[in-house]
Amino acid sequence: MTALALLRPNSLFVYYSDKPAPIGGELSKAVVSDMEVASEENLTAEIQKLIPNTGTNTIPTILVLSDDLCFVRQVKEGEKTDVENSLIGATPFSQVAIAKMTAHDQQYLIATNQDLYESVSRSLKAQRHEVSMVVAWSCLVEHGLTHGEIEAATIKRIFDNTAMLRECRFALTAEPKQAMTMETVPQKNEKKKLPLGWIIFGVASLLYAIAMYWFFIRTA
Repeated sequence: MTALALLRPNSLFVYYSDKPAPIGGELSKAVVSDMEVASEENLTAEIQKLIPNTGTNTIPTILVLSDDLCFVRQVKEGEKTDVENSLIGATPFSQVAIAKMTAHDQQYLIATNQDLYESVSRSLKAQRHEVSMVVAWSCLVEHGLTHGEIEAATIKRIFDNTAMLRECRFALTAEPKQAMTMETVPQKNEKKKLPLGWIIFGVASLLYAIAMYWFFIRTA
Protein backbone atom coordinates (compact mmCIF):
# COMPACT_ATOMS: atom_id res chain seq x y z
CA MET A 1 0.00 0.00 0.00
CA THR A 2 1.17 3.51 -0.83
CA ALA A 3 -0.29 6.90 0.05
CA LEU A 4 -0.49 10.46 -1.19
CA ALA A 5 -0.89 13.15 1.47
CA LEU A 6 -2.35 16.42 0.18
CA LEU A 7 -1.57 19.43 2.37
CA ARG A 8 -3.65 22.58 1.96
CA PRO A 9 -3.39 25.79 4.02
CA ASN A 10 -5.61 24.41 6.79
CA SER A 11 -6.26 20.79 5.94
CA LEU A 12 -4.53 17.46 5.41
CA PHE A 13 -6.02 14.49 3.58
CA VAL A 14 -4.33 11.16 2.89
CA TYR A 15 -5.33 9.09 -0.15
CA TYR A 16 -4.44 5.40 -0.32
CA SER A 17 -3.78 3.09 -3.23
CA ASP A 18 -6.12 0.41 -1.84
CA LYS A 19 -8.84 2.47 -0.16
CA PRO A 20 -11.78 4.10 -1.91
CA ALA A 21 -11.89 7.26 0.20
CA PRO A 22 -9.28 9.49 1.85
CA ILE A 23 -8.99 10.18 5.54
CA GLY A 24 -8.06 13.44 7.20
CA GLY A 25 -9.66 16.79 7.81
CA GLU A 26 -9.08 20.38 8.74
CA LEU A 27 -6.14 21.58 10.79
CA SER A 28 -7.08 24.19 13.36
CA LYS A 29 -5.70 27.70 12.96
CA ALA A 30 -4.30 27.41 16.47
CA VAL A 31 -1.94 24.76 15.07
CA VAL A 32 -1.28 26.01 11.51
CA SER A 33 -1.86 29.61 10.51
CA ASP A 34 -0.48 31.54 7.53
CA MET A 35 1.68 28.53 6.63
CA GLU A 36 3.38 28.60 10.02
CA VAL A 37 3.27 25.82 12.61
CA ALA A 38 2.60 27.21 16.07
CA SER A 39 3.51 23.97 17.83
CA GLU A 40 4.77 20.76 16.24
CA GLU A 41 3.67 18.82 19.29
CA ASN A 42 0.09 20.04 18.87
CA LEU A 43 0.31 19.42 15.12
CA THR A 44 1.29 15.81 15.74
CA ALA A 45 -1.54 15.38 18.22
CA GLU A 46 -4.05 16.78 15.73
CA ILE A 47 -2.78 14.60 12.87
CA GLN A 48 -3.02 11.57 15.14
CA LYS A 49 -6.75 12.26 15.48
CA LEU A 50 -7.22 12.80 11.73
CA ILE A 51 -5.07 9.87 10.59
CA PRO A 52 -5.23 7.04 13.12
CA ASN A 53 -2.28 4.68 13.32
CA THR A 54 -4.07 1.37 12.93
CA GLY A 55 -1.41 -0.78 11.26
CA THR A 56 2.07 -2.03 12.00
CA ASN A 57 3.67 -1.56 8.58
CA THR A 58 5.20 1.67 7.33
CA ILE A 59 3.31 3.23 4.43
CA PRO A 60 5.42 4.90 1.69
CA THR A 61 3.96 8.38 1.27
CA ILE A 62 4.41 11.32 -1.08
CA LEU A 63 3.51 14.69 0.40
CA VAL A 64 1.90 17.08 -2.09
CA LEU A 65 1.62 20.80 -1.38
CA SER A 66 -1.36 22.60 -2.84
CA ASP A 67 -0.72 25.62 -5.06
CA ASP A 68 -1.97 27.83 -2.22
CA LEU A 69 1.20 26.95 -0.30
CA CYS A 70 3.61 27.79 -3.11
CA PHE A 71 5.12 30.95 -4.58
CA VAL A 72 6.07 30.72 -8.26
CA ARG A 73 8.32 32.83 -10.46
CA GLN A 74 9.26 32.34 -14.10
CA VAL A 75 12.97 32.12 -14.83
CA LYS A 76 14.62 33.29 -18.02
CA GLU A 77 18.03 32.18 -19.17
CA GLY A 78 20.80 33.63 -17.05
CA GLU A 79 18.44 34.99 -14.38
CA LYS A 80 18.16 31.98 -12.07
CA THR A 81 20.28 33.39 -9.24
CA ASP A 82 18.59 36.80 -9.29
CA VAL A 83 15.09 35.32 -9.41
CA GLU A 84 15.93 32.86 -6.66
CA ASN A 85 17.24 35.60 -4.37
CA SER A 86 14.20 37.75 -5.15
CA LEU A 87 11.86 34.85 -4.43
CA ILE A 88 13.53 34.08 -1.12
CA GLY A 89 13.35 37.74 -0.13
CA ALA A 90 9.64 37.89 -0.97
CA THR A 91 8.79 34.73 0.95
CA PRO A 92 8.18 35.54 4.63
CA PHE A 93 9.65 32.41 6.19
CA SER A 94 12.87 31.70 8.02
CA GLN A 95 13.47 28.45 6.10
CA VAL A 96 12.57 28.69 2.42
CA ALA A 97 12.72 25.65 0.13
CA ILE A 98 12.95 26.09 -3.62
CA ALA A 99 12.25 23.61 -6.39
CA LYS A 100 12.41 24.07 -10.14
CA MET A 101 9.86 23.02 -12.71
CA THR A 102 9.71 22.99 -16.49
CA ALA A 103 6.34 23.65 -18.09
CA HIS A 104 5.54 24.53 -21.70
CA ASP A 105 9.26 25.01 -22.43
CA GLN A 106 9.51 27.55 -19.62
CA GLN A 107 11.50 27.33 -16.39
CA TYR A 108 9.85 28.13 -13.06
CA LEU A 109 11.05 28.32 -9.48
CA ILE A 110 8.64 27.27 -6.74
CA ALA A 111 9.18 28.37 -3.14
CA THR A 112 7.46 27.30 0.06
CA ASN A 113 7.92 27.17 3.81
CA GLN A 114 10.22 24.24 4.49
CA ASP A 115 9.50 24.24 8.22
CA LEU A 116 5.82 23.59 7.46
CA TYR A 117 6.23 20.47 5.33
CA GLU A 118 9.10 19.16 7.46
CA SER A 119 6.85 19.35 10.54
CA VAL A 120 3.99 17.65 8.71
CA SER A 121 6.36 14.94 7.45
CA ARG A 122 7.57 14.21 10.98
CA SER A 123 4.00 14.12 12.29
CA LEU A 124 3.01 11.70 9.52
CA LYS A 125 6.01 9.53 10.33
CA ALA A 126 4.68 9.18 13.87
CA GLN A 127 1.61 7.63 12.22
CA ARG A 128 3.76 5.19 10.20
CA HIS A 129 3.51 7.26 7.02
CA GLU A 130 7.10 7.61 5.76
CA VAL A 131 7.32 10.64 3.47
CA SER A 132 9.83 9.96 0.70
CA MET A 133 9.18 13.00 -1.49
CA VAL A 134 7.62 16.45 -1.28
CA VAL A 135 6.30 18.07 -4.47
CA ALA A 136 3.94 20.84 -5.50
CA TRP A 137 0.53 19.97 -6.92
CA SER A 138 1.34 21.91 -10.10
CA CYS A 139 4.29 19.57 -10.68
CA LEU A 140 1.94 16.57 -10.83
CA VAL A 141 -0.38 18.39 -13.22
CA GLU A 142 2.39 19.60 -15.56
CA HIS A 143 3.81 16.08 -15.82
CA GLY A 144 0.39 14.70 -16.73
CA LEU A 145 0.14 12.51 -13.64
CA THR A 146 -3.27 13.91 -12.71
CA HIS A 147 -5.93 16.10 -14.24
CA GLY A 148 -7.33 17.04 -10.84
CA GLU A 149 -8.45 13.62 -9.71
CA ILE A 150 -6.83 11.56 -6.96
CA GLU A 151 -7.73 7.91 -7.31
CA ALA A 152 -6.00 4.61 -6.73
CA ALA A 153 -4.77 4.65 -10.32
CA THR A 154 -3.48 8.21 -9.84
CA ILE A 155 -1.44 7.23 -6.81
CA LYS A 156 0.02 4.22 -8.62
CA ARG A 157 0.91 6.41 -11.61
CA ILE A 158 2.63 8.96 -9.36
CA PHE A 159 4.71 6.33 -7.55
CA ASP A 160 5.64 4.72 -10.86
CA ASN A 161 7.01 8.06 -12.07
CA THR A 162 8.96 9.28 -9.05
CA ALA A 163 12.09 9.55 -11.21
CA MET A 164 10.26 12.12 -13.32
CA LEU A 165 9.36 14.12 -10.21
CA ARG A 166 12.87 14.38 -8.82
CA GLU A 167 13.52 17.53 -10.81
CA CYS A 168 10.71 19.44 -9.08
CA ARG A 169 10.85 17.96 -5.59
CA PHE A 170 11.60 20.00 -2.50
CA ALA A 171 14.47 19.12 -0.20
CA LEU A 172 13.04 16.87 2.47
CA THR A 173 15.62 17.48 5.15
CA ALA A 174 16.87 20.97 5.98
CA GLU A 175 20.60 21.30 5.76
CA PRO A 176 22.01 22.24 9.16
CA LYS A 177 23.27 25.75 9.27
CA GLN A 178 26.90 25.89 10.26
CA ALA A 179 27.18 28.60 12.80
CA MET A 180 30.27 30.66 12.25
CA THR A 181 31.59 31.24 15.74
CA MET A 182 34.77 33.12 16.41
CA GLU A 183 36.73 31.57 19.20
CA THR A 184 38.48 34.09 21.35
CA VAL A 185 41.57 32.97 23.14
CA PRO A 186 41.79 34.48 26.61
CA GLN A 187 44.83 36.63 27.02
CA LYS A 188 46.69 36.14 30.23
CA ASN A 189 47.70 39.40 31.83
CA GLU A 190 50.86 38.06 33.29
CA LYS A 191 53.66 40.51 33.87
CA LYS A 192 56.94 39.35 32.53
CA LYS A 193 59.59 39.09 35.20
CA LEU A 194 62.92 40.83 34.55
CA PRO A 195 66.05 38.71 34.76
CA LEU A 196 67.95 38.98 38.06
CA GLY A 197 71.02 40.43 36.33
CA TRP A 198 69.00 43.36 34.95
CA ILE A 199 67.59 44.04 38.40
CA ILE A 200 71.06 44.14 39.96
CA PHE A 201 72.35 46.36 37.13
CA GLY A 202 69.42 48.74 37.58
CA VAL A 203 69.91 49.04 41.35
CA ALA A 204 73.66 49.60 40.93
CA SER A 205 73.06 52.30 38.31
CA LEU A 206 70.60 54.05 40.56
CA LEU A 207 73.00 54.03 43.52
CA TYR A 208 75.82 55.29 41.28
CA ALA A 209 73.66 58.16 40.02
CA ILE A 210 72.72 59.16 43.59
CA ALA A 211 76.36 59.05 44.70
CA MET A 212 77.51 61.21 41.82
CA TYR A 213 74.71 63.70 42.52
CA TRP A 214 75.83 64.15 46.13
CA PHE A 215 79.46 64.35 45.05
CA PHE A 216 78.82 67.27 42.69
CA ILE A 217 76.70 69.05 45.32
CA ARG A 218 79.46 68.85 47.95
CA THR A 219 82.18 69.99 45.56
CA ALA A 220 80.19 72.86 44.13
